[in-house]
Amino acid sequence: MRLRTFGGLRIDDAPARATALGARPLVLLARLAVAGPAGVARDPLAAFFWPEASDERARHALAQLTYRIRRALDADVLRLGTDQRLVSTLASDVADFRGALAAGRDAEAAALAHAPFLDGVWVDDAAPVERWIESERRAIAATVADALGRAVEAAVREGRHHDAIALQRRRSEAEPFVLAHATRAVALLVDTGQVAAAIGFGRAWLDRAAVELELDPDPGFVALLARLERGAACA
Repeated sequence: MRLRTFGGLRIDDAPARATALGARPLVLLARLAVAGPAGVARDPLAAFFWPEASDERARHALAQLTYRIRRALDADVLRLGTDQRLVSTLASDVADFRGALAAGRDAEAAALAHAPFLDGVWVDDAAPVERWIESERRAIAATVADALGRAVEAAVREGRHHDAIALQRRRSEAEPFVLAHATRAVALLVDTGQVAAAIGFGRAWLDRAAVELELDPDPGFVALLARLERGAACA
């Protein structure tokens, strides 16, 4: 079994009855997956999911939730240590993502985080959970963009120019209105002789920025595209 957290939230290869678990148990597994081997202290975790309940009721609800998870998955994937920290032993894509980053495999890490973290997931009556999801989603997106930047430069150094272009396009999609990302994509396309593609990419980026953010076009970027267009017309 494997927990999938990018682009939604589900467990692959789980027993059929696990489909009825609902959002809260799965988000608990996601929270523990992000925490890794250190786990999360029981009492703060209970308050995280049941902020309006008394400490006793919140702990009882957490105990029931962990029981439901073990029963639905027919496996003891949750462990409460002597230090009262809850740890998940379920494999997950977010753990693989962190492992790839730690090992310097930036392109692999970015490929694992192929979609927003817990995209479309919410838990009713748990504001701390919603705040955590949004915060973690933003943090992971920024980490992915940084990893893509390193992967791009590694691909350029190794002469894998088409890989570099694909990675830079992905980086620009991850942070769509960062001018430096668009400029780098244009430069990589030009370096490989794809001038028409570079112009097309640049114009599309300007159009999107104008429509979605109502941004005035950057003069330097506009001038760069104009030079490329003049050069293409003279070729």
